[in-house]
Order: sequence, then C-alpha cells, then structure tokens
Amino acid sequence: MLDINNRNLAEVTKANDFIVSDKLLSLLLAQIAENKSLSTVFEDMFDPDGAEIYLKPADIYIKPGSRLDFYTLLAAGAQRNETVIGYRIAADSRTLKSPTGS
Repeated sequence: MLDINNRNLAEVTKANDFIVSDKLLSLLLAQIAENKSLSTVFEDMFDPDGAEIYLKPADIYIKPGSRLDFYTLLAAGAQRNETVIGYRIAADSRTLKSPTGS
C-alpha cells in the first residue's frame, strides 16, 4: 500500500493482514544504518527459508490472569527454546468474527 492515506480503508475491513509499506522498509534501513550487525538478523527473519513467526496463546507461557512483566514472558519463551518478540492484549485487538457471527 503505497499511499498512507489508504490505511484507514484497509482498517475498515478489520483484517489481520500485514502490509509491508515504504515506511516499514525505511524504519528497517534506519535500524541497519544505526547498527550494522542487525543486518544479519533481518536477513534471517525475512529469508523465505529463515526464521518463522507464530502467534501462540499466552497461556502456554504463563498462568492466565497472572500479572507479569515482559522479561518474565521472555524467560518463559526461553524455557520452551523459543524467542518471544511481542504480545497482543486481547482487549485492545480487533478480532474477526466467524461468518455465523459467533
């Protein structure tokens, strides 16, 4: 999506698709310019045969309802030989409803 003004149109669909924009590429290049060693990390992440990213439910890492910080979540991922790169708060996310509305 080349025109940032079209972003609102894409949000109306409430799709969970990810669009690689010029802005994202600019941010990536800025990070590499600041720290050249990140280049190998990004090469692996974006290589078709490189790293894979999976969205997993938090309850495989932590007890539901417990309060924690991100470092605790990182440690829980490390115990599973996984790297946690972020999380999504369900209350803040847009969820898609099934065609039946449930």
